[in-house]
Amino acid sequence: MTAGTKSTTVDIFPSWYTAMGATGAKSAQIDKISGKLATECTPELAKNTAYSSAILPEITKAENPSQYQNWLTALQKAGYSTSGGDLPTVYAALIEAPEAWDADMRKFKTPEDFVFSTWRALDVSPRQPEEVLHSFDLLGQRQYTPGSPAGWPDTSKSWDGSDALMHRVLWASRVAGRYEQGVDPVDLAASSLGAYVRPETVTALRRASSSTQALALLLMSPEFQRR
Repeated sequence: MTAGTKSTTVDIFPSWYTAMGATGAKSAQIDKISGKLATECTPELAKNTAYSSAILPEITKAENPSQYQNWLTALQKAGYSTSGGDLPTVYAALIEAPEAWDADMRKFKTPEDFVFSTWRALDVSPRQPEEVLHSFDLLGQRQYTPGSPAGWPDTSKSWDGSDALMHRVLWASRVAGRYEQGVDPVDLAASSLGAYVRPETVTALRRASSSTQALALLLMSPEFQRR
C-alpha cells in the first residue's frame, strides 16, 4: 500500500491516520514512549495483535488469507475505520469475527492457562503459595517477568517446543500424584472437556496402569492442552 492512501477493503485505518510523508504528517501526534509517529503503528497493532491474542495466533495475511479477510471485514463492520482507533470497537469486531464462534479449540494453552485450567478441572487449590510459583518457574512463565514490554507470547510456537513439553509432562505427573485420590480420570475428562474429549483419549485413560498415570495422560492429552 502506498503512503498516504487508504483502503476499506484491504487495510483498515482510523479516520485520523496520516502516513509518513503525506500532507499534514508534521503535525501528527508522536508517541512519547517509542518516539514513532503514533498513527504509523496503531492500525496494524489493532488488526493483528488483538486478533492474535483472542482467536487465532497463527493467522497471517499470507498463510490464512480468507481468515485474515474475515477479520478485516469484521473490523470494518464494527466501524473501526471511522472510530478514531477506539479499542472497544476492536473488541466488538472480535465478537463479530466468524472464528470467534468456531467450536474448534485453536489456541495452545500458555503455561498459565494450563496450570489454572488443571486446578479448576480438579477443583483444588494449591496447598502452599510456593506451589504456584514453582509451577510457573518449571513451565517457563515466571510471573511478572515476561522479558519484554510486549508481555508473554501466546502463540503455539512459543510454548510447544520439545523441552517445554517435557516440563509439562513432568508437572502433570507431579500434580497427578498429589491430587489423584478420589478422582476418576474418565469422569473428569467428561466433566472438564465434554464433547471435546476424543475416544482415543478415553481408551488411553482406561488402559493406564494406575489412576495417577491416567490423570497425567488426561492433562497432557491434545484436547486438554488447547482451548
